[in-house]
Amino acid sequence: MHKAFLQNNDIKSSKSRLSHLLLHKLDLYLADVQLSLDSVLDKRLVRTFYDLIVAILLHRHNSMGLLLSELGGYICGFS
Repeated sequence: MHKAFLQNNDIKSSKSRLSHLLLHKLDLYLADVQLSLDSVLDKRLVRTFYDLIVAILLHRHNSMGLLLSELGGYICGFS
């Protein structure tokens, strides 16, 4: 889901660059966790875990928070 979100943004915009930087750092940070979870759990569940972390970081709002119903929409995509 987050990759489709980033593809819709212009790469030259500052928000898009920050999003790409955040995703790159998050990939590095979660690489060991993903490898260990991949050996124990189904890859789809590990991908959902990764998407959950990305959605929380990209779509959080300081004053309003992030609702659980919105979180599901960000992970699975809005219908």
